[in-house]
Amino acid sequence: MSAQTPGGLEEQFRLLTECVTDYAVFTLDPQGRVASWNVGAERLLGYAETEVLGQHQSLFFTPEDVAAGEPELELKQAAAAGRGAAERWQVRKGGDRFRAAVVVTALCDARGALCGFGKVLHDFTERQRAERRYRVLLENAFDGVTLVDAAGRVLDATPVTFRGLGYTPEEYLGREGLGFLHPDDAPAVRALLGRLVAQPGGRLTAQYRLRHRDGSYRWVEAVGTNLLHDPAVAAVVVNHRDVTERKEAERRKDEWLAMLAHELRGPLAPVSNAVRVLVLKGRDNPDLEQASEVIARQTRQLARIVDDLLEVTRLVRGQIRLHRERLDLARVVRATAADYRAAAEAAGLKLTADTPETPVWVDGDAMRLGQVIANLLDNAVKFRDGGDRVEVTLRADAAHGQAVLVVRDRGMGIEPELLPVLFDVFAQADRSLNRERGGLGLGLALVKGLVGLHGGEVRASSAGPGRGAEFTVLLPLVGEPAALAGLPRDAGPDGRRLRILIVEDSRDAADSLQMLLSLMGHEVRVAYTGPDGVRTAAEWLPEVIVSDIGLPGLDGYALAAELRRRPETAHVRLIAVTGYGSEEDRRRAAAAGFDAHLVKPADPDELRRLLTGTA
Repeated sequence: MSAQTPGGLEEQFRLLTECVTDYAVFTLDPQGRVASWNVGAERLLGYAETEVLGQHQSLFFTPEDVAAGEPELELKQAAAAGRGAAERWQVRKGGDRFRAAVVVTALCDARGALCGFGKVLHDFTERQRAERRYRVLLENAFDGVTLVDAAGRVLDATPVTFRGLGYTPEEYLGREGLGFLHPDDAPAVRALLGRLVAQPGGRLTAQYRLRHRDGSYRWVEAVGTNLLHDPAVAAVVVNHRDVTERKEAERRKDEWLAMLAHELRGPLAPVSNAVRVLVLKGRDNPDLEQASEVIARQTRQLARIVDDLLEVTRLVRGQIRLHRERLDLARVVRATAADYRAAAEAAGLKLTADTPETPVWVDGDAMRLGQVIANLLDNAVKFRDGGDRVEVTLRADAAHGQAVLVVRDRGMGIEPELLPVLFDVFAQADRSLNRERGGLGLGLALVKGLVGLHGGEVRASSAGPGRGAEFTVLLPLVGEPAALAGLPRDAGPDGRRLRILIVEDSRDAADSLQMLLSLMGHEVRVAYTGPDGVRTAAEWLPEVIVSDIGLPGLDGYALAAELRRRPETAHVRLIAVTGYGSEEDRRRAAAAGFDAHLVKPADPDELRRLLTGTA
């Protein structure tokens, strides 16, 4: 290969720089005057080659930098080190400024003598502006953003994250993010992170508590996105919002609703008992009997509204726990339909239930599934306009592994625009001004939620107003149990008179329940405080004690524990009748020693069945 002449190298360099249009590439003589100029330099700085050749490079510097001697200092440092790089403001023709990345290289001849400088400029004003805007956006955002690696170690975080948790970057960055979690939340979040890491591009949401620097915990609502596969990010991006105040407000709301239920159920109990007494005593007086039935019906409706309100609140908060077992859904359908038949007939409807003779096995909570069926029947009765019957059918669809429950009516039907929102909380089918059907729009929302907890789905269909409606519940089938010996059996009454002690601080509730139980044929005494209840039980030795929980002197839980401790009352049948009806309340009652738990106002028929079982 022949040796290249100096002129040939210069020509190749010129051709190379002419091809570079996104960068300004030019040379300076040892004094800093422009010696060559490419197309990129003309586009970036705005000068034609004829305008700048021989001009000093200070032409491109800001007046402030020129006064500070920056043009000369830049060349001096490059000559000493061989190369220099910086970010600085440069000036275009006309005076416009832009932010540039600058690289200056010293050029030497074959003997090593300085013969000039090569200079490259790149405009990154827009990039810097975008980065600055993004930084301002993150610094002023309401939500925090944290980057973690696959193991959960904190790689980076936005200022709002530090402000919200009280840590400095040095205290937070580089540490295991899971270490800031509340101990109760850590296992679940660790499992979620593992699932997310296994899904490139995946996204998961969660709520958990993070430890503040002062030792308290803050609730956050987070959305994690897996960008580990993106080389530019290589992290899991967690967007999180502090929801502590919302959580505390929800807790206060739940506590208030529980107290409201207790306060509402308190007066409902004596009203319900008194009405039953009126019914029993007024059988020879049609007017009294009719009035009593009106009061009883409206009392049941009020109790139902209170129960639905609390149930939906617990459902939304995820506080409903199913007591699952393998059960025959056909039995639940038949029992619920039998219980509801009188109400349907009173509304002028014929209620039929068509179920298979062979069991339809599902994994579920019998009480909750009965509640689903009852709510659908209640809906059919409520919107019965023009209808004459309600049909309940159940079949096992073995091909699809589903139990298919259908409740069909011939009532007022459903408007098409209401179908998509029919199962939403507070959805109202009755939009008339007089609201003669009442209700809070909670029954169908409960149906959807409870069916969902069982792994099923519910659908609604209607041919339109005046043409009835059909509700279909689909539940997963399970195999037939190996043994059927443990199935529950209904106990039959034997009519035996029982000694029953009522412990209740509300005199109206206690006296009305005493009257009711006495009319049922039992021997009944009353104690109005916890200590009186223990004393009376020890002296009189009742077979059954029906006790409230909120008692003066000694609450119901302590009363039950004391009775179980004493040999003479250890085996007494304990029934709690209280306004507190959550799953936690039931667990506490069972742990204290109660055999059964009824919510005020207690259904007299259910109480009768409990007493019959005792007998």
